Amino acid sequence: MRAIAFFAVVSVATFITNQSQAQDAAAGEKVFTKCKVCHVVDK
Repeated sequence: MRAIAFFAVVSVATFITNQSQAQDAAAGEKVFTKCKVCHVVDK
């Protein structure tokens, strides 16, 4: 039972932090400058 509770908490925490980071477009553009070498974003 403890393992299930632990994984539930970790899953929720991961989901919340990923969503909050995904909302900052300026930070995403800054991070993507490293990825431009291999990846392209088509708008």
